[in-house]
Amino acid sequence: RGEQTAEAFVPNPYGESEGERMYRSGDVVRYLRNGEMEFLGRRDNQVKIRGYRIELREIEAVLNSVSGVEQTRVIVRRDERGDRRLVAYAVAGRRDNGVIDELKARIKETLPDYMAPGSYVLVDEIPLTANGKVDLSKLPEPDSSENASDNEAAKTPIEEMLTAIWMEVLGIQNVSAGADFFDLGGHSLLATQVVSRARNLFNIDLPLRTIFETPTIRGLAGRIESEITRNSGASERGAIGRIDRGRDLPLSHAQYRLWFLDQLEPGNSFYNIYAALKISGPLNQPALGAAITEVVRRHESLRTCFVTKNGQPLQIISPPAEFELTLNDLSYLDDDDRDSEALRIASEESRRGFDLSRGPLVRARLLKLASDENVLVYTMHHIVSDGWSMGLLFEETARIYDAFRAGASSPLSDLELQYADFAQWQREWMNGPGYETQMSYWRRRLGGALPILRLPTDRPRPPVQTFNGRCDVVSLRADLCLELKAFSRRRECTVYMVLLAAFKVLLYRYTKQEDIVVGAPIANRNRADIEGLIGFFVNSLVIRTDLSGDPLFTELLKQVREASLGAYAHQDVPFERLVEEFAGGRDLSYTPLFQVAFGMYNPSEVQQPLTGLVVTPMTVETTAGRYDLTLHIAAGRDEMGAAWYYNTDLFNTETIKQMQQAFEDILQRIVQQPDSRLSALVSANNVEKQEEERRILERQESNRKNLRTIRRTAYKAAPKPPDSDPTLTPN
Repeated sequence: RGEQTAEAFVPNPYGESEGERMYRSGDVVRYLRNGEMEFLGRRDNQVKIRGYRIELREIEAVLNSVSGVEQTRVIVRRDERGDRRLVAYAVAGRRDNGVIDELKARIKETLPDYMAPGSYVLVDEIPLTANGKVDLSKLPEPDSSENASDNEAAKTPIEEMLTAIWMEVLGIQNVSAGADFFDLGGHSLLATQVVSRARNLFNIDLPLRTIFETPTIRGLAGRIESEITRNSGASERGAIGRIDRGRDLPLSHAQYRLWFLDQLEPGNSFYNIYAALKISGPLNQPALGAAITEVVRRHESLRTCFVTKNGQPLQIISPPAEFELTLNDLSYLDDDDRDSEALRIASEESRRGFDLSRGPLVRARLLKLASDENVLVYTMHHIVSDGWSMGLLFEETARIYDAFRAGASSPLSDLELQYADFAQWQREWMNGPGYETQMSYWRRRLGGALPILRLPTDRPRPPVQTFNGRCDVVSLRADLCLELKAFSRRRECTVYMVLLAAFKVLLYRYTKQEDIVVGAPIANRNRADIEGLIGFFVNSLVIRTDLSGDPLFTELLKQVREASLGAYAHQDVPFERLVEEFAGGRDLSYTPLFQVAFGMYNPSEVQQPLTGLVVTPMTVETTAGRYDLTLHIAAGRDEMGAAWYYNTDLFNTETIKQMQQAFEDILQRIVQQPDSRLSALVSANNVEKQEEERRILERQESNRKNLRTIRRTAYKAAPKPPDSDPTLTPN
């Protein structure tokens, strides 16, 4: 700019010709007696950021006062958004985040917020040019991930959406859920942007002071969730109290439904939950058995069975006793035979049913493959457990095992509440105003006739729903996963919401139905006092969307986001009550309310590894399918796996493989052209059209053959009149 040029290039008073100019470098030097110049520093060490004049040397002086810090430099850099921000570089005796924490703390207690650097970088030395100036080209760019003293990932949809807002506003790539907004370079102007976007996104009244009071993603998400809860009526839930164990203990609504289904087909394994863990290393078998016994003692749900009294089911809690860890020694087999036999036993265990009237409803089997290699197989009935509970079971077993192995007592204190207390609280809550407030939301969302999703099947649908199933797992391309994450951040929603919207597009492609209902499991652990309980808490949400009018995908995504957030806020209503209210005269060949489900979870290693042992999950083949089709996404840091569960009485494997490819094609189109209309996303290419036409013809021919077979069978079985002509054949 002209004014900057005039300031830097000034008239040369020593010039020999008119108009000659000198360059004002900004260096401050002094002449020595020998004629040399000594560099003292810069005139422009004072900078202006966000309207404040800042003396960089003042910041450096504070940083240099921290013990162990040898040298510092503070400079101004532009971030990815082009905004000027302070970056502090320090040479210290040690290189860890503890030093950065000390630097941040000293700045916070000494200087005003506007003088706090947005990033801190530890370096081996401050690079200098030959002239003694700081060599900016050799100073590394700040890495936002190094500025976090923790690496807490977002755990809830609201935390994930806030993470996207912070990353965009702050112009950084990684944000820990526990990081301080202002430590990451945030200031009042950026805080205003965060709060404004959160207000619009969650449709709540959020004062600006909130981010100053709770400047972390986790804290801010908690305040937002409280406000959403207050608006939804969930704040009227009341506290869960411990009830007298001498009284009749009712079932929760979810338990009642599984108990009822078991009465229809006693001992079925449709609702078994199972896992197999390979344990490598010197396992202390007595300590493991004692640890499992202690976990079962801690959690009443693992000692619960279900009996009938006056026609109504009740929970019966057995007193603590030594748990039976069944042992199988397979070490005498060859290496290949051992692994295959272990998988066979694990698969057999997963299919073996339970008698709900006789506990325990949990089994554990230890398969010895070698002196230092074992497989631990857990099987539980869903009526006393869920996926979250399995994680608790592994973690508690590991912690108690380590203690018992060392000769110590259990490090875990007794639980104040148990699942029976939750079941009683749920019954009481459903008689209060909070339940009516939440139920009114579902009446608005699910009112009117709910559609049945009629996916084209490879075989005629049985008159009564079956549960024979299979699971095929595929991986999404790594580059596509990164594009989906970036896309979700730009649209201020979660990856889950993007994938759910894409799944609905896939269902529309196959059914051409515009009113699509999908089931979505949710952990339903929205209270701190039940987070550590083993039990059947998981709930099913019903996500309904309207795809009429050939909407843009971005419009559909907004609708899915609103529907998901609304469902999260009203998750206390048991799915079983929704079935009673909205299922009506249901068709027994379909599951009620929804026929397909979608879920997403973040897989992790065993949270509490067994000391001295390596624990790895084993894959046990799935043979049950609870819905026509279920898609579960396992989302890692840089990759995603898609598990497709399907009813094998309805679909062939080849059909599901084609669905998988179609789904990935839809995802690719979404990230490339997010403003495409629904019709463009589902349009098939020529190869897909030919393949689909071939499958339709094959299905029609198969149905015709089945129909002819049925007619022949019916004709032969039908009684013939005395004068019937034996030459007549069925048409």
